Amino acid sequence: MSTSPLLTLLFVSIFSFVQSISKYRVLSIVPRDEFQLHKLRSLREKFPQDFSDFWLPPSSVNGSTHVMASPGSNLERLLHKWNISYDTMLDDVEKDLISNSLLFKKREIALNGTRLKDDLSVPFGGLPLGVYHGYTAISDSLQRMADSSKGLAKYITIGTTVEGRTIAGLKIGHDDGKKEVFIFDAGIHAREWATVHTALYFINQLLNPAADASVKEYLDKMVIYIIPVANPDGYEYTRIDETNPKFRMWRKNRGRELCSNSVDGEKRCCKGVDLNRNFDFQFGAIGSSRYICSEIYHGPFAFSEPESIALRDLFMSLKGRIRAYITLHAYSQLFIHSYSHRAKAYPREIDDIRQVASHAVKEIEKMYGTKYQFGTGPEIIYGFAGGSTDWATEKIGVKYSYTIELRPLYTAFNGFVMRPSELIPTARETWNGVRVVMDAVLRELPTPLPPSLCVDTQPGCIAWIAASPSLCQTNPASMRRDCAKSCQFC
Repeated sequence: MSTSPLLTLLFVSIFSFVQSISKYRVLSIVPRDEFQLHKLRSLREKFPQDFSDFWLPPSSVNGSTHVMASPGSNLERLLHKWNISYDTMLDDVEKDLISNSLLFKKREIALNGTRLKDDLSVPFGGLPLGVYHGYTAISDSLQRMADSSKGLAKYITIGTTVEGRTIAGLKIGHDDGKKEVFIFDAGIHAREWATVHTALYFINQLLNPAADASVKEYLDKMVIYIIPVANPDGYEYTRIDETNPKFRMWRKNRGRELCSNSVDGEKRCCKGVDLNRNFDFQFGAIGSSRYICSEIYHGPFAFSEPESIALRDLFMSLKGRIRAYITLHAYSQLFIHSYSHRAKAYPREIDDIRQVASHAVKEIEKMYGTKYQFGTGPEIIYGFAGGSTDWATEKIGVKYSYTIELRPLYTAFNGFVMRPSELIPTARETWNGVRVVMDAVLRELPTPLPPSLCVDTQPGCIAWIAASPSLCQTNPASMRRDCAKSCQFC
């Protein structure tokens, strides 16, 4: 018996739809009005990551949004219901991850016993560049590099994660307790592997003075802290199966499982907090979610997570000395400065902050032509609150506080899956931009006073400093004038 053309068409349509929802896909969506923009924002805030995983969040009407649809999530059916059109950027995420994994395996084979041309000579105990490494290997490498640095670097741990991993890093430079401090962190979002590699590249530059003539001056005048993996549990979770989007695209930490009713009234239990929404500045105000299964869940309260507490405590222990902080993220090619919780909110020294950011993105572009934008979150991507850089600016008084969103550009279909050939170029150009910030800190360091001016002009200096030990660092101009000898500004 023959099948009617209409029935055949129906079978084909059903089969095609089943095929379309059986794979992880990346959709490109452009909201055409405020209704569509509101619906997309609601999706990101209220729905779990295993339903709709936003790689590029909805920012404005006619602005691009990228979202990974999970198999069986019915996301596309929901978009049809709201009359929101979309294009498929990547038809099979898993296939792309498998392809990328094979590229890295080939590169690892090439590294076995040989040194690739674009891999700089790493310090003794360091890891080969141009490939990714597990957290244990990274932590062990940091310890070896510290041990072999002749006192230049110190292996540090700043806290312990939910799953019991230590959060490790390096303190680089001889510290007399008064030097200016520069802090870097990376990997606060688990899936952003390129940031971890870039942080390791920075360590390589700082412990190989021959690689950069400026390094000696940086380390003579500053102490540099680098935490290459601020979210070790999340990072290791993404490595369980790097070809499975369920694991590889995890964003949050692995905080304890919580349960609540979802938007459809069903009870759901999920793990993890977006650590970059968990800091105590404008907590929960914008760009985060109170729904525990959301990829941007901000946590039950500010600093609810051991990883954000560890970073907080590091900053607090150095308060008054920290002149710059850079946190590495991916992706979109952005140099974001404070503040991002609302439009047209700026720190007091915004002119200097913008000037340095502008110079930095020009230096990044010089190397390979990679173009970055700079500005606040609302100006160049979207508003968000509870982030580490805004908190560092507002609560710690860090002048130069930046979030750098690395390659690729926001239009890329595989933004979190950087090819091995791009890792070292990305790290190199980013280092070019970071040096601009470090140079700005050096320029602003006070020149030592000559012995003839090294006096206290006020009788209360010793008592003031005893009552507030960080006074010389938090008020350098007035203390330089009144208490130069007691502050040792000579």
